[in-house]
Amino acid sequence: MPALQHEHEHGHFISCGKASRKRCQVAIFSMENPTAMRPGFQTRSVGNVLKKLIADMGIGAKLDEVRALETWSDLAGDRINRQTDKTWIKDSKLYVRVSSSVWRHELHLQRSQWLERLNEALGKSVVSEIIFR
Repeated sequence: MPALQHEHEHGHFISCGKASRKRCQVAIFSMENPTAMRPGFQTRSVGNVLKKLIADMGIGAKLDEVRALETWSDLAGDRINRQTDKTWIKDSKLYVRVSSSVWRHELHLQRSQWLERLNEALGKSVVSEIIFR
């Protein structure tokens, strides 16, 4: 994979050389001497840089919610999604508005299995309850 570079507004650029699919190292270089890394900077993986950025911005929980909504849609599949009017998350509860009372009842009976599958697919407990309306 070729090296990836991004020029920064302060005359530095970030280089991601010979990145593999699993890991990429980030280094910050000076435009005056692009072969030498600036003093005080260290090479870090892109994943670690993004984790720190997400934590610093305080958006981790919101990103988890977005992933949960997308994952629910994938798990539910076309058949259930066609019966769903709206989905949202509030206070770690996933709300699913279903267009038919028959579907709502059927899904409600299986809510614990849906919850387990959803959190398992997310890799952590993001949703505490699924409420079908």
